[in-house]
Amino acid sequence: MTRKLIGTVGIDAGMLYLGDPCYVIDKPLGRKTWDDFMRDLYATSADGGEAQWWHVNATISETSPRTFPAGMVVTTGYGDGEYPVEVTLDKNGRITSVTVRFT
Repeated sequence: MTRKLIGTVGIDAGMLYLGDPCYVIDKPLGRKTWDDFMRDLYATSADGGEAQWWHVNATISETSPRTFPAGMVVTTGYGDGEYPVEVTLDKNGRITSVTVRFT
């Protein structure tokens, strides 16, 4: 296993979204206003909004009431900034993990 710094990620909201972009780009999840996005996050947190991470759900289609897991949001713990992103590679050079260091 090899660890490699691949770049940084900029944070302006004190939180990071982890998910597949196909669930956000041109989809209802991606067309939410910031207020709606935050309201939905806090509505799903287990402790009334004081959580450090949330599940992001999206509707399957405009006509379906069903939802699916579309990602996660985590707080940085340190607020806004630029944080290093590392990957762990296996012996074949495949990515096995991604780590964002919020320190």
